[in-house]
Amino acid sequence: MVQHTDTSETDGSMSREATDSEESEFMACSPVPINPDWCKTATGHIKRPMNAFMVWSKIERRKIMEQSPDMHNAEISKRLGKRWKMLKDSEKIPFIREAERLRLKHMADYP
Repeated sequence: MVQHTDTSETDGSMSREATDSEESEFMACSPVPINPDWCKTATGHIKRPMNAFMVWSKIERRKIMEQSPDMHNAEISKRLGKRWKMLKDSEKIPFIREAERLRLKHMADYP
């Protein structure tokens, strides 16, 4: 049988200042920057770079939301998928290039 004890109640000698200084020492030694970039979550998870569809849909979603603010997100996503499939390859090229640029930047930032 394993017994769990809560040391925070029994050990009153450890102050908040001590934990703050230990945390700052750890962050100073960490290779990861303290302030998360645009592609990190609050927990430090590194997000994947956007693909061409995501780059395009970010712009188009805003347009749809301006025209129809009451439309549900699921319906917007369905329409975006249909529109993306209907685009010609030549119309997708700028978004493919931007996605490639983001991918290369991501690889450089997080090797």
